[in-house]
Amino acid sequence: MRKLSLGLVGVGGIGSTVLTEAAEGRLRGRVEPVAACDRNRERLEWVRELFPECETTTELEEALEWDCDVIVEAASVEAAAELLPEALERADVVILSVGALVLEDGLLEECLEVAERTGHRLFVPSGAVGGLDVLRAVSGAVEEVVLTTIKPPESLGRDAEEREVVFEGSVREAVKRFPRNVNVAAAISLAVGDPSRVRVRVVCDPEVDRNTHIIEVRSEVGDYRFELRNAALPENPKTSALAAYSTVALLERLTEGLRVGT
Repeated sequence: MRKLSLGLVGVGGIGSTVLTEAAEGRLRGRVEPVAACDRNRERLEWVRELFPECETTTELEEALEWDCDVIVEAASVEAAAELLPEALERADVVILSVGALVLEDGLLEECLEVAERTGHRLFVPSGAVGGLDVLRAVSGAVEEVVLTTIKPPESLGRDAEEREVVFEGSVREAVKRFPRNVNVAAAISLAVGDPSRVRVRVVCDPEVDRNTHIIEVRSEVGDYRFELRNAALPENPKTSALAAYSTVALLERLTEGLRVGT
């Protein structure tokens, strides 16, 4: 089993879950947090209580100087765009705010160039959805993917009394409109390999109490439908708990010799 040194950008719901799992859960003995960045000083105090030797900072640019095996970005699209592609020069990078790769022109291509040159890798966790292994397997044969995201009003920052479709369009426009809500759309488009084949529908529904994602796929290989109804992180109703645990699973996988799934 390989042990990873970890740098973490963002100690919110996802980041705190990763740290808790490193201290006393699935990642204990597998991942050693050595640096953390967050604008909230109280969160950093909590990190130091959990890991006294962990370096902490409120300045994002300092993360570009960290000496660690992997950097996990769990902060925002803006933070991801500031970190990449430079962070890949020093370490593997796990990016949660994957919408940055869609919104920032040329950023994905720059990251791939750095990864090819340095041997470092850019990881996109499955986040709040499943089925990315299927999408990746049939990517060359995909005809259309429709993602329908259904969330309660508080998750979308809205005040609604009845169900309404608040957006329908492309992945890029969806990420622009809802940068903290539809990173799943960006992840799906990367798995498919062609964003033009992915349509996104965002629904606000006061009758639901869970973040729901429905992925419908038409391809030459077969037709598929995935539905996930995720409980939200208590710390952040906009984020599904599954997004945090998919990050934990990815880090766990990086320390293992056996890898199951595409």
